[in-house]
Amino acid sequence: YSSAASDVYKRQARTSESVALQQYSTPLPLSVAVQQIVGGFKGRSVLEPTIGNGSLVCTVKDAALAGVELDARRLDAIRRDRSEANLQHGDATSFDFRSLNGGGDFDVVLSNPPFGGLQPPRMMSGLKVSRVDHLIMIRSLQARADDGVGVYIIGADSYLDSLSLIHISEPTRRRGI
Repeated sequence: YSSAASDVYKRQARTSESVALQQYSTPLPLSVAVQQIVGGFKGRSVLEPTIGNGSLVCTVKDAALAGVELDARRLDAIRRDRSEANLQHGDATSFDFRSLNGGGDFDVVLSNPPFGGLQPPRMMSGLKVSRVDHLIMIRSLQARADDGVGVYIIGADSYLDSLSLIHISEPTRRRGI
């Protein structure tokens, strides 16, 4: 691994703050595998909409790297390692990603966004979006070039998640339905 990857590995320790903020770092081997899926980055524009500790972009070189991070401490740490990158403090659910690339689309998007419910759900392109990871994915895909590449790590809905979306009224529940 590169020295940048080594630095990322050191920052992946869980703290009480990262637990409270539901921050889960992408394991380094998975991050490297994601970057290998994309291949070369030279001369390409790369967006990581929830850059965190920079794991998903740890081997990206010779590219116009941009990222957004909600946590100021994580942002300061990644800025120390990636001074060449355009890294901004902000909320990926509402940030204008294209502003990080001179108003243009990105060639590559890599992301492992935070997951969980989104209240209230939002309508996007005619779709009801009720998960934060799906919202960030859709928004960052909208900032990706039509011939660009996107690699996302997102959670799947489980059977229990789908049950939580079903509302059964009390009278129905009492009848055993």
